[in-house]
Amino acid sequence: MLVFWALGAYNRLVGLRAQLAQALRVLASQWQANAQALRTELASMSHVPETDSAWANLGDDSSNWRPLALAAKQFQACLSAVQAAPGVLAAVDDIASVRAAYQVMLGAWERLCSTHDDLAGEAVPHSLVMLWQQQQLQALDKLRDYNAAVDIYNQAVQQFPALLLGWIFGFGTAQAL
Repeated sequence: MLVFWALGAYNRLVGLRAQLAQALRVLASQWQANAQALRTELASMSHVPETDSAWANLGDDSSNWRPLALAAKQFQACLSAVQAAPGVLAAVDDIASVRAAYQVMLGAWERLCSTHDDLAGEAVPHSLVMLWQQQQLQALDKLRDYNAAVDIYNQAVQQFPALLLGWIFGFGTAQAL
């Protein structure tokens, strides 16, 4: 009876870890879509082809856009590290780097939006602001789902017998965003 109880607890941990990894992949996909939508819109606004070299040079003529372009590129690089190992919990350092890169990208976006309009027109076109807001709302829903999955997983890992099984089989706690 004890063996079946432990086996059930182990299977529950494995299932919860898979759900957590899936929630992170969905969140990362949404964030990737946010960055890609921003990249596409910026490329169309600057009338340059959407290539990595054009993206890296975006904003050379306008220093306002360059920090956002570089922050979005850094964010995409951090996301690729998290997405590299599907089905495996992301390391705390990887989650922290994604969170930090996301905050840098948000900060660059907020600084850009706080730039005042000039005679040449809007600092940030209304269509880009609306696109960003729509993408952010979608990402917030997925972020809530991920954090809820982290809470459920962490609670399960801290209960007996999962606590013992987690110690034996390396089920550590997950990092919320």
